[in-house]
Formats: sequence, C-alpha cells, structure tokens
Amino acid sequence: MRDQLFNIIQQIRGFKAHSIVVQKNKANPSIRDAQKFYPMMVGFLLGYIFKTYAYSKLCIFIDGIPIKRQKDAFIGAIKSEIKNKQPKQPFVIYFPNAASNCFLQISDYVNWAIFRKWEKGDTRSYDPRSYELIKSFLGRPELDIFQYGDVDYY
Repeated sequence: MRDQLFNIIQQIRGFKAHSIVVQKNKANPSIRDAQKFYPMMVGFLLGYIFKTYAYSKLCIFIDGIPIKRQKDAFIGAIKSEIKNKQPKQPFVIYFPNAASNCFLQISDYVNWAIFRKWEKGDTRSYDPRSYELIKSFLGRPELDIFQYGDVDYY
C-alpha cells in the first residue's frame, strides 16, 4: 500500500516538499523549553519558505498536536514568525482531520520516508525505495538544524 501511494505522489506535478531535521538530543537544554524551541525551529523552516516562494496567501495545515502546551507554543511560534518576517502577507492556519486531508496524508508519507532515513541511518534497508521515491520532489535535501552539533545532551 505504501509503495502505491508513493507512486501516486510521484505523479503530482509541481509538488515540492521541504523538511527540517531536528535531532532533539543535540539541542542544548537551554533552548528545549517549548516557548523557545518551537519558535526557533518554525523560524528556520518559514525563513526558507519565504526566501524561496512568492505567495498571495499562506495556508498552513497542521495535524493534531497532542499536548496543549506544545500546541499553543507551536501555533504562537508560527504566528509570531510570520508576522515578523512577512507582516503584510495574509495567512490562515487550518487544523483538519488528517484522515480527510490529502495534504496532511502526503506530508505524513514524505516525512515517514525522511524519518526512516535519519532514524535507521539508511534508506529503508529492507526496501530502499521509499526515500528514493520522494527524493525527486524534495525542494532541497532536508536541512539538519544541528548538523554541526557534536554533543549529545541525552
């Protein structure tokens, strides 16, 4: 089933995915609080999107965030970063049910393939095609936020 969906995703014209990789174990404890951490990470991703794309209205689709404090921090970070970087551009944040939203479903599959690559250190050793299938529509290779960090804090 997964491979069939990856094949469908590959056929979508003009589709680009952008991803950041955050290895939390490399994040200094001083920035791990949700009020600091999420604005910083959202800032990296939105900064890249704003430099790369022109848009008339930004639409952000977010799947459920299980912990209310984290959800509030995440939403606050998005709003703050957009207002700081693109204060005059309109934006809307949607919270659809992932099961009924094709954008979130595609995003889940793409992020799963990226996660497997990073978590397992390979491109799905028992079937390396998942990451290979999505690689062609990554806007750029995933950005490793802490790539130069050499300390594991936990």
